[in-house]
Amino acid sequence: MYYSLTSGEIHIGRKSGKPPPEIILGAVGIKPNHATIKLLENGLYELKVVDADAAASTMVNGKNLPAKKRSRVLNHCDRICFNGSILYAFKYPVLKKAIDEKVVENSEENKGVDMEL
Repeated sequence: MYYSLTSGEIHIGRKSGKPPPEIILGAVGIKPNHATIKLLENGLYELKVVDADAAASTMVNGKNLPAKKRSRVLNHCDRICFNGSILYAFKYPVLKKAIDEKVVENSEENKGVDMEL
């Protein structure tokens, strides 16, 4: 399934959430308004969860969100997992292209640097 972020913000949670979420999850541990993915002013997207419990059950690339901050900026191809079973891949090819161009632009400076994430 594919969800577009053209509106600048997408809500994730149970169907009883207010506002009603675009991505409806029904697993145990999912809050009515579990999370949002929002376009920031700098052009990046941020995943933010509602509380520390939601942070504990939400992972990005296999790591839980920080309980105090409860948010994270997303990168192209990040894997978002809700409650250990519901997995989404965040695709942002514009960001990947910009990063690739920057790497090429700075290729002389980057010689000998491991560029793998």
